[in-house]
Order: sequence, then C-alpha cells, then structure tokens
Amino acid sequence: GAGRFADRLIFEPGFVRGDPGQISRTSFLDPLFAMLQTDPETGEQDPGCFLLHQADFMFTQVPVGTQLGVDFDFFPMPPENAGEVTPASGGGGFAGVMSDRPEVRAFVEFLASPEYGEFRANTRTGNFLSANVRFDTSKYRGGEIDPDGLVREAVGTTIRDAVVAGVFRFDASDLMVPAIGSITPERERGAFWQGIIDFTDGVKPIDQVLSDIEKAWAALEASDGS
Repeated sequence: GAGRFADRLIFEPGFVRGDPGQISRTSFLDPLFAMLQTDPETGEQDPGCFLLHQADFMFTQVPVGTQLGVDFDFFPMPPENAGEVTPASGGGGFAGVMSDRPEVRAFVEFLASPEYGEFRANTRTGNFLSANVRFDTSKYRGGEIDPDGLVREAVGTTIRDAVVAGVFRFDASDLMVPAIGSITPERERGAFWQGIIDFTDGVKPIDQVLSDIEKAWAALEASDGS
C-alpha cells in the first residue's frame, strides 16, 4: 500500500539527499537555490536539487537577481492520460459577510470580478492568481517579481483551464483544520504535520503515525460536539 511505498521512497539508500534524518532539518529552499550559486573556491555550481514540487508562492522566495523563466522555471504535473486537461491543486481565498445590504453585495461582486483580479495582479508582490475564469491571464505580465510575466501567465492559464474543465482540487493540507494540518493556536504542530516528521525521523512507523492522526481527528470531533 501507500505506507510501504513511502517506506521505500524515504528509507531506501540513495533515495534521499543526505539521509532521511535530513528531511526535517533542511529548508527546502537551500538545496533548490544552491544550484544557482557558484562555489567561490571551485567555481562550480552545486546541483543540490533540480526539481521541487511546490506552489506559486515560490515566486516570492527566489534570490535577488534571479530571472524567472531563465534561472528558475516551472512545469505542471502532466495529466494521467495524454491529451487531457492538466489538473491542478491549490488553496483559495474566501470572503464572508455579516450583513446583507446592497453595498455589501456590490463589494463582494467586485472581489469576484476580473477587474479586482487585474488590480491584485499588479500589486508589488505579484503573487496573486485570480479564480475568475474570465480573467485575462495576460494581465499577469509586469511587476517586480516577473517583469515579463510569462511564467506567471503560464501558471495562471494552467489554473484557469483546470477550473473550467472541473479538474481543479483544493490541496488536502489546506483543507485540514490547524490542529491536524498546520499550527495550533498554541503554536504546536498539527497531528498530520508532526506525524509525518516522526515518520521521516524514524521515531514512529507509518501505521502508528496514521493511527495517531485518526485518533487526533476523533478527539477533535468529540471536543467540538461537547
């Protein structure tokens, strides 16, 4: 099953850079961007990581002077069958209202409009992707992060096409409550996050990790229902 595959992928010699114990102790940015730097003594570059599965926030993490599309680029994970629309996963922003008034409705409609997307796409950070399928993806061009905008336009087009085709999915960890998938209000790691670290550090086997996560879910549901 998936657990046995994970065991092999992580713990079999040669599958992890360094050793499995380095996974939880290494920033994923370090080996990825190390290949962009030249060793001052040897004049060589360290290909620490050629490929990394990540989200579009990586555009804001690239070192100063890095050119998107030249030094650093992306490609989407291809569909299962050739010729199909490329699926995509991600997170999303939501707007909620506390009062049903005409001006409130007008504001929310603006937030969902292509015009709002154009405004956000041209902000300084430039890491916004519109959920509106009518948004003109050429509007991603410009800004400090990706002046030509070709990389961001390609990402935005992939996302839009996935939404139109009905093959966009929300990332599972983004859907998990903080007590499971991220950080609790007490600044503790969620059960899923901590469990995966325990697994890669060799503290617990995968079956125990999965059991602990299920118990955490059950305890959370019980406390919500009390």
